[in-house]
Amino acid sequence: MFRVGLWLLALAAIAPAECVGGGLKRRLEQASALTEGPTHAGALVPVDQSSPSLVGGVRRRLAAVEAPPADTQAPLYLKLMKEWAKGKLSSRQVQDFANDAFQSGAEGLQRMGAVANEGKNPQNAFRALRALFGQPANMPAFKWIEIPTVNGQRTPHPFILPHELFSSMYLGSRDSWKQFVAGETNACFEYWLARGGSEFVVQHPVLQTREHWATTVPIGMHGDGAPFSDNDSLYTFTWNSLLAEGSSKKTRFLFTVIQKSDFVPETLDAILRIFAWSCNALLDGKTPGTDWLDRPLKGGVELASGWRAAICEVRGDWAFYKEVFHFGAWNSRERMCYMCRASNALRHMAWSSYGEDAGWRGSRWSHEAYLSFVVDTGLATPVLLAACAGLRLECITVDVLHCVDQGIASHIIGNILWILIVLRASLGGATFKARVMALRQDLKEWYKATKCTNQIRGKMTQERLRADGDWPKLKAKAAATRHLSRYAKHLVITHAGLSEEDVLMSNVVVLLVRFYELLDEQPRFFSDAAQAEVAWLGRRLAIYYHDLARRALVAGQRLWKEMPKMHMFVHLCEWQIPAHGNPRYSWCYADEDIAGFMAEVAATCHPRTMAASALYKWVVMASYT
Repeated sequence: MFRVGLWLLALAAIAPAECVGGGLKRRLEQASALTEGPTHAGALVPVDQSSPSLVGGVRRRLAAVEAPPADTQAPLYLKLMKEWAKGKLSSRQVQDFANDAFQSGAEGLQRMGAVANEGKNPQNAFRALRALFGQPANMPAFKWIEIPTVNGQRTPHPFILPHELFSSMYLGSRDSWKQFVAGETNACFEYWLARGGSEFVVQHPVLQTREHWATTVPIGMHGDGAPFSDNDSLYTFTWNSLLAEGSSKKTRFLFTVIQKSDFVPETLDAILRIFAWSCNALLDGKTPGTDWLDRPLKGGVELASGWRAAICEVRGDWAFYKEVFHFGAWNSRERMCYMCRASNALRHMAWSSYGEDAGWRGSRWSHEAYLSFVVDTGLATPVLLAACAGLRLECITVDVLHCVDQGIASHIIGNILWILIVLRASLGGATFKARVMALRQDLKEWYKATKCTNQIRGKMTQERLRADGDWPKLKAKAAATRHLSRYAKHLVITHAGLSEEDVLMSNVVVLLVRFYELLDEQPRFFSDAAQAEVAWLGRRLAIYYHDLARRALVAGQRLWKEMPKMHMFVHLCEWQIPAHGNPRYSWCYADEDIAGFMAEVAATCHPRTMAASALYKWVVMASYT
């Protein structure tokens, strides 16, 4: 009986709070407060809660509430820990390398080399390393919350709550807080001052007056799926301060990861509801008085001495937007654009019309009108728009990486290279293959002459310009495509003629390059003159491209494909940049980087404990990199 009682007590101490019921949960609340919540420099490291199935006695777990051992400062120790967190080394390899180094006389590696019974029990290596590394200071413990998955309607899942991380970082290191969260002195106030006339600020429950501008951090969120196995993808949810400076691994903060195969229809909304609840706590600047299910909590404690944060930006690709906001597909008759009432079927509302008299120009959705439309048509109101205080439709951004680099720029550059080099043989060559080889050599020389370091990976091939039977479209990484716009302009200037097609082609690529130049030249918020220029530029580029597509259609040529991303590009230039500022400051490059990184890390984790293991590795990586 005594052993059963100890077992129950140990189980309760390590189980997620949401899974413990009745009086036992209440009796554990005080103990939980000692192991959950923010930590700060010099504080005891909290009990590692990165798994709901930790084993070992109470004394062993209490012993884990110690500062990390002194040998953590050994250079090789830190190197092995970082490579392990990045998924470059397995737990077994870390133990093996550490033990070999220690046996060879290296200092500071005895504890690492001795884990998992000196490698004799490799199945325990990950858990042993996690216990050795502990919970880094400045990082809150994971919050285990039940969400619906394929494993059941109440599956415990780990989260790093934004409001808890926000508080931990503030209490832990003010230098890091300034660089990765708050920005330079007065940065918050200046940001809201620049956006002061926008509907977002005017209608915001906290920001409509200037009282909290100086202490409210603008934040954004991103979600994306990336393949991490042959038949599954990993959904990664992150958030960030729009004022942060630094690498993606330092400025993008993990909320959670989850395998797409674990999804049921309710999973995504449950995750977003938890995120919205934490964002509302950030906006209030205090620990929440209710949980994500409106159950009462003992809240009201300031998170960061009066600092707070307001979510004002959501980023992602169209697939993510369709899942999160239930937007229609581009080939649907209605709701094909969330910014306006452009249509695929009504000629006077055609999305491919770009002139001043385009019918969709007078049909821009307001936040209130769109939500009314959703309710009136019996559609589900998107969770983020319903539950996240202050978040509005116009906060859903058009991203340069997805819309321009991997969208219109890929088509423009692909068509120019195909027409000038492959069809017209402007660089010589008797066959398509020979012409592509000439292109490869010319591009190599251009890279060298311009000292361009962001080059396409692999060889330029015919398949990269145009797949069999498909439209011309360059296949390359987004950043490499962006830099190739200047090469395409160089080719047009060098080899294009004076025909109507060539003039239109020249106009399109010149305007594309100028768009990128404006992003590089302008600060966070465009000047009035730059706003006017980019609006004109976006409209004219779309008109010229549409004329090229129309000419190709009449001639029976499969060139210059019309694409809805051109419609979104016009919205980006005319509507979004004036309201949100320079998209260079929040494009998805860093988001995609961390999503890809987490997919690589997840691939090294055991499937059953993948989410907790991947989150813990991110915590270690973010703390020590």
